Amino acid sequence: MTIDYCLKEGIGILKTNNIQDFEYDAFSLLEYVTGINRSDFFLKKCEKISESDYNSYKALLERRIKREPLQHITGTQNFYGYDFFVNSDVLIPRQDTEVLIEKAIEVIEDNFQLDNSSCINILDMCTGSGCIAITLYKELIKRGYNIDVTATDLSDKALAIAEQNSKSLIVGKSEEDKFEESKSGEDTFHIVKSDLFTNLSRDKKFHIIVSNPPYIPRHEIKKLEPEVRNYDPIIALDGDVDGLKFYREIINESGNYLNDKGFIAFEIGYNQGTDVEELLQRKGYGDIHIYKDLGGLDRVIIGRNN
Repeated sequence: MTIDYCLKEGIGILKTNNIQDFEYDAFSLLEYVTGINRSDFFLKKCEKISESDYNSYKALLERRIKREPLQHITGTQNFYGYDFFVNSDVLIPRQDTEVLIEKAIEVIEDNFQLDNSSCINILDMCTGSGCIAITLYKELIKRGYNIDVTATDLSDKALAIAEQNSKSLIVGKSEEDKFEESKSGEDTFHIVKSDLFTNLSRDKKFHIIVSNPPYIPRHEIKKLEPEVRNYDPIIALDGDVDGLKFYREIINESGNYLNDKGFIAFEIGYNQGTDVEELLQRKGYGDIHIYKDLGGLDRVIIGRNN
């Protein structure tokens, strides 16, 4: 059996079983098994696939048919150009969250000058895989900032994944990464187990707090796609009855940990902008802006501590 025939079979199986991105998923699983990427596929598509690879491929297709997320099967998810290790202990990083990265960087560039003598302190709450904290760290280092990032989560399992990703992506796989980051990475990227602010000192003030907290109203979890409701950790989804629990708790305490005129930036659900804006206003936040994702839905809200 050729590699091309095997791919077509995989596409057919996933399509028949109503997997939305059946072509992408079928190829990604084949690449995972054989190591043949898209660049090499047309050169190798007429080659024979080994029996062991074929059997492995069929087994992975069966897992996908059961709606196990592709990212859990392959163990990785690309986010903002970086490959993050993921499993069922953390929320899979999603493209919509990249809007939070972009807007947080804009806030820092617009409000804090590049200054080798000072450091920008960033707090990422409910860090999960660490994708937000790590990406901000790397992107701001590239831009010349001195950065100190603290990433917190309550889940030991999530913190282990964040630690694994930080070692891979901050310490760096390449010598270039090591040269740029190793002197400061261990001292300026911190992973802390904390139930929100519980284990953080008020002595350290942050220029910006970012968070993608659990925000799905509890009664809506059962309506989510099987890949989400059956495989993502409930602790990363459940925002209590109205989905706003963690916004309230973070906003209520945030003033004790932010610099004067510091910022807070959240990912939000598509219909939560007005509610979160009101929570920010009640605690004295100003300059509040809501930003949309690529689908035109409200996705990020940012306010300034007054």
